[in-house]
Amino acid sequence: IPEYRLPKEILAAEISAVERLGIDIQTNVSIGNKQSLNDLLGQGYKAIFIATGAHKSMKLGLSGEEKDGIVDALSFLREVNLGSRIGVGDKVAVIGGNNMAVNAARVAIRLGAKYVSIICQQSKIDMPSRDEEVKAAEEEGAHIIYLAAPNNILGEGKVAGLECMKLGETDKGKLTPVKGSEFVIDADTGIIAVGRTPDLTLINHELDTSPTGTLVVDAGTLATNRPGIFAGGDVTGGRATVARAIGAGMKASVSIDRYIRGERLEVSREKTPIAGFKDLNLAYFEPLPGAQISRLPVADRIKGFAEVESGFTESVSVKETERCFSCGVCNSCDNCWLVCPDVAISKKNGEYEVNYDYCKGCGICKEECPRGAITMA
Repeated sequence: IPEYRLPKEILAAEISAVERLGIDIQTNVSIGNKQSLNDLLGQGYKAIFIATGAHKSMKLGLSGEEKDGIVDALSFLREVNLGSRIGVGDKVAVIGGNNMAVNAARVAIRLGAKYVSIICQQSKIDMPSRDEEVKAAEEEGAHIIYLAAPNNILGEGKVAGLECMKLGETDKGKLTPVKGSEFVIDADTGIIAVGRTPDLTLINHELDTSPTGTLVVDAGTLATNRPGIFAGGDVTGGRATVARAIGAGMKASVSIDRYIRGERLEVSREKTPIAGFKDLNLAYFEPLPGAQISRLPVADRIKGFAEVESGFTESVSVKETERCFSCGVCNSCDNCWLVCPDVAISKKNGEYEVNYDYCKGCGICKEECPRGAITMA
């Protein structure tokens, strides 16, 4: 994650908070070569949680990827984060349409590139990167070429450019090269950002894997096929989001605690119904526009790696909390017992009770609940 999105001092503070909990962090340790998962278990560790992410870049499959000036986005972003001042030249071509590709383009601009192109196979609507990331990149000077793909890397020994072709949609909905649409993009540096996959060197064939190269786990407990070994986050596939990774860590912590105690992992792990936007009754809420996050001017952004979004002040943050729907939370508005046509709902000591002898399951109470706190069995 580039420093303009996650400043180093913030990351350091988060790591320090973890260490203050008494957690020992050992760095520069490689698992899978000199030390295996079995070795860790033999050292007295009762359980292992694998959350190594997806840090292996996928290749284009074109000849010439070994040329000087061709680099994968993960390595590029990692080196810049570690403090390397990488010379990218005046012209940079980024291949890919995901968030990683957009990050690489924005970093290249900050390193002094004068012309940065993003070659995206998808249309603007289907581009995987978040809309706000794409907008920020374009504001900073990145040029996005949609529905295009490289078919040749030009240059003798060092990249000089990319020969690309336009893509068109067939009657079956698939994208195919458009005949005679070839064009050349000059480039001093080519950055490949077509995807990433987990590096499973550490498991040394000790755990079950999927055909797509991810670890296989039980969806409810995150247990692998080996007792005491759990996994979550990008290494198990699915959507690569921070929220999902945090959720996996929370789920795994419950499983590990139960495993160490000798308890069954799957007991009482039923999913609690979660109220979504569609479950809300918006007629009971007054529309309140959200506050706009303060951002650095573009001219200041591209000078370096200062944080682009400065967040909210305390007063604005408090004001924003007033816009919360409190989804799925009952706030004792009394709507349910007021609208029940069968007088099946009563209120005693601040709690609502349903008399199922009277309730006919019409669902009016559910529909009139502002926050989606009622579910129908």
